[in-house]
This record gives sequence, C-alpha cells and structure tokens, in this order.
Amino acid sequence: MKTNLNTKLLLVLILIGFIGCKEIKQDKSDPIIVNKVLNSEYSINFNKQNLDSIYPKLLNPKTFDFEKDSVTVDKIRTYQNAITDIFSSDKIKWNNTDSTINILTRVYFDNSGNIEYFTFKVTNPNIPLTATKKLNELLEKNLTKIQSGVKHNTKYQICSNYKIKNIN
Repeated sequence: MKTNLNTKLLLVLILIGFIGCKEIKQDKSDPIIVNKVLNSEYSINFNKQNLDSIYPKLLNPKTFDFEKDSVTVDKIRTYQNAITDIFSSDKIKWNNTDSTINILTRVYFDNSGNIEYFTFKVTNPNIPLTATKKLNELLEKNLTKIQSGVKHNTKYQICSNYKIKNIN
C-alpha cells in the first residue's frame, strides 16, 4: 500500500514538473490595421493613444551611423519590399489616371519585429473606396506573414512612403 502511495505521489510530482516546465506560448495577435477612410471613429480613438511616445522611431537621422545601422537598414529594405509586393498587387483596381499611387504608412512593431499596428493612407485624390477596401483586405491577409526582421530593446515604429506604379 505504501509503495502504491509513493508511486502516485511520484506521478503527481512528475505531472506538476511537466506543467511547470511547459513552454509558455506568447499570444501573438494579428496586426491591427488603421485607415481613416475605412473607419474614421476607430482612427480618432487610435490617434488619442499617442503611440509615438511608446514607439520611438527605429532610425533617427540625428543619431544615424552608417556602419552601425547598415544591417538594420537592409532588414528594413527587405520588409519594405514585402510591403511593396502587397501594394503592387494586380488585384487592386485603382481606377485612377495617376501614373503612380502614393501610400504613406506608419507601422508600429513589438521589440521582436512583429507588426502590432499598421496605419496607411492613400494620398492620391479620387481613389475609390473599393480600391482602399481591397488594399485593406490584402493587408489583412498578408501582414501576419511579414516581420521587420529587426530585434530591438524597445517597441519601435517605421514610417514609409511608397510610390506604386499604377498599371490600371
């Protein structure tokens, strides 16, 4: 009987050990996409958060050092190319006569390079709402696959201006 009790106690301790040593998974949520045209109320509330104080710019022109920051620049360029691929999708019918489509982005990352917030604005006048909605859909579908590749000691932001050739 004592052996049976010791066996049960040993199994309980082993089970507690496995539970205690179990890898804690970080809950990685999908990026939040913000666009004033598609959701003006959310955009207003989003701006009230003052994220610029929480997410400093990753590269500061005042402290930029080409040798020290060249790897970071290369990673950002790779990230921007992936975003350009989304923006350049032939699935978006811009229905606009402009030769280029201009898109401003401000993207907020966690310190591991995962996108937390992605804000965008198409600056061309007369872009139809359907094109902005399609762009938003493509972002929702693809942003979880993209990282900046930059690990940093704090959260950070990257601002970009994309000029996409209009093939419509």
